[in-house]
Amino acid sequence: MDYIALSVASFSMLIAALSLGWQIAGYLLEGRRARVKLLHGVQGHAGVAVGLVKRDRKPKNLDLLRAEGFKGPEIIGITATNIGRAPLTIEKYSIHAYKGKISFTPLADRIGPEFPFRLAPGESQSWYTEISNAKALLHGLEAVGPLRSHDVYMSITLGTGDLKRTKRRIRVSSI
Repeated sequence: MDYIALSVASFSMLIAALSLGWQIAGYLLEGRRARVKLLHGVQGHAGVAVGLVKRDRKPKNLDLLRAEGFKGPEIIGITATNIGRAPLTIEKYSIHAYKGKISFTPLADRIGPEFPFRLAPGESQSWYTEISNAKALLHGLEAVGPLRSHDVYMSITLGTGDLKRTKRRIRVSSI
């Protein structure tokens, strides 16, 4: 008789643990969740040719793209993807100096849709700016004091005030 009670109690404990796991997974997937990635490329032909920044943080070699007619300025960008179940609002994007306390938010030369931008679940959107803005940011930091890193990363600011930054960064030579 004790074996039956023990097996029923064990089965009940297993069901409770599975239910808790299901509730946690539902909570994590329910809200607004953004994933961001850093892009680097060149502008031209009424569009942009970009790729993801790799772990080595080196800028892409743009010589082949320039030979194909992409004669525009070198750009960096950010792609935001809503991986949650609810829509989210993106208020702005910024370039940040790695190991620096200052950022730059493009206003006039932004390439991409206007802000605030509503991003539906499962959709992505990208914004770009000329890499000269990142170089100017680093140059300004050099003028104030010694530069600790030549790397920059990008971020988006959500309507909730949360900041989502790219995990990767890119090495940019200053002006």
